[in-house]
Amino acid sequence: MALIDRMMDKGCQPDQFTYGPILNRMCKSGNTALVLDLLRKMEHRKIKPHVVTYSLIIDGLCKDGSLEDAFTLFNEMEIKGIKGNVITYTSLIGGFCNAGKWDGGAQLLRDMITREITPNIFTFNALIDSFLKEGKLTETNELYNEMIKRGIDPNIITYSTLIYGLCNEKRLDEAKQMLDLMAKLVDEGMRLFRKMSMRGLVADTVTYSTLIQGFCQSGKLNVAKELFQEMVSEGAHPDIVTYKILLDGLCDKGELEMALDILDKMRKSKMEFDISVYNIISFTGCAMLVSLPLRGVKPNVITHNIMIGGLCKKGSLSKADMLFRKMGEDGIAPDDCTYNILIRAHLRGGELTTSAELIEEMKSCGFSADASTVKMVPKASKIKCLRDRQCEVDLGKGIRLYVFLCFVCERDFSGLGCDRHLSYKERLRSGIVGIKKDDAVALFHSMIQSRPLPTIVDFCRLFSGIAKTKQHDLVLGLSKQG
Repeated sequence: MALIDRMMDKGCQPDQFTYGPILNRMCKSGNTALVLDLLRKMEHRKIKPHVVTYSLIIDGLCKDGSLEDAFTLFNEMEIKGIKGNVITYTSLIGGFCNAGKWDGGAQLLRDMITREITPNIFTFNALIDSFLKEGKLTETNELYNEMIKRGIDPNIITYSTLIYGLCNEKRLDEAKQMLDLMAKLVDEGMRLFRKMSMRGLVADTVTYSTLIQGFCQSGKLNVAKELFQEMVSEGAHPDIVTYKILLDGLCDKGELEMALDILDKMRKSKMEFDISVYNIISFTGCAMLVSLPLRGVKPNVITHNIMIGGLCKKGSLSKADMLFRKMGEDGIAPDDCTYNILIRAHLRGGELTTSAELIEEMKSCGFSADASTVKMVPKASKIKCLRDRQCEVDLGKGIRLYVFLCFVCERDFSGLGCDRHLSYKERLRSGIVGIKKDDAVALFHSMIQSRPLPTIVDFCRLFSGIAKTKQHDLVLGLSKQG
């Protein structure tokens, strides 16, 4: 934008092609509000946007979920005499279908045909998917026949969508026919791929990924795995899309062990991936993990760590806890990685008591908190900010978390002298409601000089009691003395 302003300052008038790349970048980053603002600036500067410009913005608005804005812009361009093309209509149809408004998408298709704008495979795929989700098999069949009549060949996405919908409606014979057609399509794709290689053309990551997906979806997992190995040996680097396709195929066929092995390699290679990767494993993995021993495969601690980590990232903390406890029942000892994964998850959820118990258990096993866990200690400045805002509930939680982690993760109390009588236990049991400053300080010093050292829960109980009397500075001061 600054560059365009400089151009204009120097007397150079930008045109729609100048704005194109900027609009494209903004749409891809989801800045649809800025995109609309820039469109208005173009119009103010007497630059007439092309249908491509409008289509780009409409597509961005639809993907951003701003369907009403997209349709308003579509009507606006029509009023200005700029006719939509196949890309404009397909973007809008996709937007309507994603919003569950299949009838609006169908009406747009009829408008296209009336205006003699030829729909493409993406137009039909969006509507077929939407109709199947609504259980409208008759309409789906009509769409499919219309597509064939117009000479548009179904692709892998078309067949996969149809197979899924037919299976859901228990029309398995028709689904099997679609699967056979898809398999033929994949085989034809493989034939073209080999012909391409013979001519010296090098396949890229996208080509390999497309074929691997085709073989996975047509049930030919072994061919997909061979193609993946060929891809690696030929120097075409698999990307996150390739890995997700293969992981999905492996999990679908119950090959969890290989899926977990690939996931572990992805992590070791520092590849960045989002929650969807863990979802692929987690949706099918828990049931498979239970069945692995029946197949003669014994899951190890690494297998469990990957599963527990995936469940934690999904937010399924209760399932992660169950899997953690089952490890012990199955005779698989958790390692420091297992504990730290769970502790961090419970800390993020604000479950301090569970976190305290896990850290006590971890320390008794000879493990300690790692750097990532220690980093979760709230800084004093953050607590001060909470205090300044007088958020009593948040402040109490912040102090307890800070003290809790400081004592467990960062403090070493091994050299504090001889054992003392555990009189603090009686005081904690009798209650510390409304405890006075001098009594709190005396009790604290009694606790840190006792042997064995009191548990984290004991310290948290004391500091929680002090915090309830609004003596927050005292809590912070005592925690630093530890």
